[in-house]
Amino acid sequence: MLRPVRRVRKTLQATFLPAGYPTSVGSNYLSYTLWQAVTNFATTANGVLASTFLLYSVGLGAGAIPTAGALNWVLKDGLGQLGTLLFGKAIAHNFDIHSKTWYFMSFLLLSTATGLEIATILAPSSFLILGSTANMVKGLSWMAGGSTRSVFNLSFVRDNNIADITAKNTSQYIFASLFGTTAGVSICAYIGQSAPLALLCFSGLAWTAIYSAYRTVKAIPLPTLNSTRLQLLAARYLKCIRTSSTGLVGFSSGSYMSYQQPPGYVSYQQEYEVPEDEDDTCELELPSPLDLAHQDPPLPWVTADRRILNPAIHVGTQLDKLVQGQPALLVVLLATFRFQRYLLVPEASAIHMVLHAEAAPRDMVQAYLQACILRKCIKAGVQLSHDNVHELRIILHDTLLAAEALTPPFMRALARQGWQTEKIVVEAHRRRARCPDNNWNTEFDFTPANYKKVAEIIARYPPNYKASACIPVLDIAQQQNKGWLSLAAMNRVAKVLDMPEIRVNEVLDMPEIRVYEVATFYTMFNRSKMGKYHVMICGTTPCRLQGAQHIEHALVDKLGIHIGETTADGMFTLGEMECMGACVNAPMIAIADYTTGVEGFTYNYYEDLTPKDACDIIDTLRKGEKPRVGSQHRSKAEPAGAVVKDKWVPAKGGETLMGKPPGPYCRDLTDPPPPPPQPAA
Repeated sequence: MLRPVRRVRKTLQATFLPAGYPTSVGSNYLSYTLWQAVTNFATTANGVLASTFLLYSVGLGAGAIPTAGALNWVLKDGLGQLGTLLFGKAIAHNFDIHSKTWYFMSFLLLSTATGLEIATILAPSSFLILGSTANMVKGLSWMAGGSTRSVFNLSFVRDNNIADITAKNTSQYIFASLFGTTAGVSICAYIGQSAPLALLCFSGLAWTAIYSAYRTVKAIPLPTLNSTRLQLLAARYLKCIRTSSTGLVGFSSGSYMSYQQPPGYVSYQQEYEVPEDEDDTCELELPSPLDLAHQDPPLPWVTADRRILNPAIHVGTQLDKLVQGQPALLVVLLATFRFQRYLLVPEASAIHMVLHAEAAPRDMVQAYLQACILRKCIKAGVQLSHDNVHELRIILHDTLLAAEALTPPFMRALARQGWQTEKIVVEAHRRRARCPDNNWNTEFDFTPANYKKVAEIIARYPPNYKASACIPVLDIAQQQNKGWLSLAAMNRVAKVLDMPEIRVNEVLDMPEIRVYEVATFYTMFNRSKMGKYHVMICGTTPCRLQGAQHIEHALVDKLGIHIGETTADGMFTLGEMECMGACVNAPMIAIADYTTGVEGFTYNYYEDLTPKDACDIIDTLRKGEKPRVGSQHRSKAEPAGAVVKDKWVPAKGGETLMGKPPGPYCRDLTDPPPPPPQPAA
């Protein structure tokens, strides 16, 4: 008795399950297969029902069936294929990023198309419109379902058996469809041409198909990371990190600024600091692909836990739209994320993420970690107003430092839990910020003349202290590279100095990191493309007291740019610099001339400026001439006058050290004190 049962079981397994089952496939494969079979059964039965009533609607009788069949053939194959082409062009790129979503959507669409076909019996005059629309929706459904099913098959591969799994998936579909066809024919024979009964049967089968499709996607343990799964995992990981402190904090200790924060502000860098003894605990609490499968919503914007995925994270928003009319916001973003391959723009209702064209998976993970921390910041009631860029920059900087610290242990935990971190897909349209002049593929090398200068500089230091030459060698590279340091320039400096190799995260060898640390610390090094002339306004107290702000306003109006920007012709870049060390001749500017490379490089001060003087210097440089260097109104720093209310006022003899001081004078302490005042009479 047991032998025939075993034989039947073996035959069924060989027919419908991959060889070597269950070790040759991933977890939940049987659950996925059974729910998918129910889905295919229900949709096939509904398809038979819909096709029958579509034929009825043409002539409402058997005599019209040949004509109806011809028309249905044209609609199904013609308009259906046309719809597939049109919709496929528009949305097919979404299938990889949201495979579960589009698989589930395919059955929603198929049920909608089936309903439209059955509805033709109620409105025969609208047969062409309803039938055409239904077939176009069907085409999209078939494309989405077929494309995403291949992703699911791949996720179950454990023994290099993708072809076997795909073949058995086809066998399962055929078997379920045969039963579905039989059921559909039986239903049609029973209900005849009754529209109410048809709609009732359709509703039951459609609900069965949608529910079983929902259970199907819930059973699929996709190990790939998309936007939804990355957010769920980041939220779980952040929740595990121990909260260490709240209160009045600012930037991390050791940073170049310190700010007093409003009461209740949280130091996210401190809150999400990972103690060594908690790393393993948080890793164990991080769900595996199988654990997360039932939490991964098929429709994130409808069925997701809004407590976790709200505010939404939008990837690929155009930066110019986010900062339109807000130059101060753009400056804050570029300054905060200048060394990252992404930037974040938080709003009350959403967090926008802009990825660099060279952004790697690690950059994406860090970006999502920071976005999730910012999300908690928004939920805590912190106002991230674009009008208050001062506070916005503090929060962005603080959360950035926290995300940087968390990214290495988070990625290690993901890999150990079975997640694929080598490739992450988070965007349907690849809208990324491009920087063709500063990426890993650009080239830079010193000229022979500059190699001699570099050799002279390095020769000043003992062999074991060659790294001390980093700053002057970087300066040579910046002068040759027209005023800025690209990645290629910094990498070349690292090779020239032959710095010792260090390891980061025990994964990437990055000998250039020592050079990056220097180049990103000192403000004298520029990390973005500059104009031929870098005009820097001194913004320290003595120059401000003497009207440096008016110099800035005049240059902004003259050049048509703001601080940190470059003119359209690439001639001038406007910047700000702290104390230039010539306070006696305030206000002043410094101009670096990169027009002739290293040999002709100049860095000159222009002092005792009025707004008109600053504009005249710009005009002189535009003409290709050399403006007067140093004070614009005296020889050096002799007491010959001063800038007063944006005008140069020459000194008079009694108002300087060259003449007698005008007083008031100190009294002679040997004189007797004055008599006390007499009381009034």
